[in-house]
Amino acid sequence: MGQELYVFKLNQQLAKDCCGEMLKEKSAHAYRKYLQEQTYDQDLSFDTILQKVENNIVLIGIEELWSIYHWFDEKIEHSHPHLDFQQSEEQLYQEMKQRGLNLCFKIPYKTPIQ
Repeated sequence: MGQELYVFKLNQQLAKDCCGEMLKEKSAHAYRKYLQEQTYDQDLSFDTILQKVENNIVLIGIEELWSIYHWFDEKIEHSHPHLDFQQSEEQLYQEMKQRGLNLCFKIPYKTPIQ
């Protein structure tokens, strides 16, 4: 079974200023609420993730980063239900980039490697 490879470029200042604030928002689709409702391989702590985002984003773990990625995806689906898959994916990447989490390269699992 193949695996996908994602390469993120992390911007500490944008993550601190923009992503941290967004994660702290209190709404129907709040990140804290999302974490409580989801199941991941490890227990994820909202406070620990927020601290890493605001203080040193490069210390964030894979599961923690994926939780943010999937939360952004779910948030976009709820706020932009009219978008098709490709448009939704582009919106996801753009919003994450604006908040210091730039997905700059993705290799799908079907890509042949020689």
